[in-house]
Amino acid sequence: MPLIRFLFSHGASSLALGVHLVLLAWLSVDSLALSSTEFAWVQTMALLPSIGLTLLSGVWVDKYGALPVLFVSQVLLTLAYGFLAWVLISGGLSLETLLIYALWVGFGNGLMQPAREKLVTDVAALSLQKKISLASVIQFSMQSCGIALAALSDSLGVSTVVLIQVGIAFLGAANTFGLHLGHTVPNQSPSMLSHVASLSAGFRALFGHAALRQLMVLIGFNGHMHMGVFIVLMPILATESYQFTSAQYGGLQFVFVLGMISAHLGLLRKSTVQYPGQGALFSLLYTAVIGYALTKSPTVTGLYVLVFCWGLVAGNSAAQCRMVLQSLSAAELKGRLMSIYQFILFGAAPVGALTTGYFIRYLSMTEILYVMSLSSVGLFVLFMFSRSLWAVEQIES
Repeated sequence: MPLIRFLFSHGASSLALGVHLVLLAWLSVDSLALSSTEFAWVQTMALLPSIGLTLLSGVWVDKYGALPVLFVSQVLLTLAYGFLAWVLISGGLSLETLLIYALWVGFGNGLMQPAREKLVTDVAALSLQKKISLASVIQFSMQSCGIALAALSDSLGVSTVVLIQVGIAFLGAANTFGLHLGHTVPNQSPSMLSHVASLSAGFRALFGHAALRQLMVLIGFNGHMHMGVFIVLMPILATESYQFTSAQYGGLQFVFVLGMISAHLGLLRKSTVQYPGQGALFSLLYTAVIGYALTKSPTVTGLYVLVFCWGLVAGNSAAQCRMVLQSLSAAELKGRLMSIYQFILFGAAPVGALTTGYFIRYLSMTEILYVMSLSSVGLFVLFMFSRSLWAVEQIES
């Protein structure tokens, strides 16, 4: 059954990515003891390729089909994890090799995002909400398994964990190679002018629709504040304020992902959300409350609870933003519009990571969290002056 085959590949890639999320941060902060600025650059290198490559990926998905693009991305990621394993075994871990590895993973992820999103809508005759929720439950469940595996690096050894990661990523790529959903591949290769024209059509559709424009502003804000800031602030907070071990930091990542899984399970069981834009907008207020609570120096237990709630809000917001985009996208433009969505999300995230890395020299973590909370409230109020995103209804399938 194509759905099962797709979910297997999707899950394998997600598990490998879960390992990556923990180890990249921990190798930077613990093994190499990088400064906040250096760590911000490492995280930025993992996000930067998505800025340009995601746009091309969306064009390729619409022209060639999602499966070939997904397979190439999985091969790139498998090779990147293999490179990290070789670096660790040979004792060559350094800032330079970590930057190369992060950049390599960024290229693979940049290709994967639009392809995976297009396949979600192709593999099964379910409602849009259930397709997105089911794929997300698999993604974040397997990602949490990867995080749990990475947390064992103190006992198993980092090299052993990375070798397991390579094997899992290879299985996912091999399964994708054998997956057939009836996609056809054109014989001719489109020219660069054809790529530009295709992207232009996607941008014209985006700028010509008020709700899509507002959605992209919201996505850019979420990428900057709630993704870029999070990936730099949390490891520093865990190590400097709470002196967490790698297992404890892995636990922090795990509860965040567990919150995201819980959000998607809730949507999977829930009746159809008629106005997903409203849920995405209210998530701004929920995040502001969580950010404010984090400024009060919670206990370790309180930190875990708040990070779980942050994951719950992030999962709900991401799912409902995707419902809005899928509901407003024409089938022939879906790959390109998804690539623009990912371009804005992952383009804003490195900016958030870098600004956090630099400003943490001059602002305390409490002050950065205040800025995040106040700006979240401010954007919610701003969106209340225009009801375009608020009024978007979810399509039936």
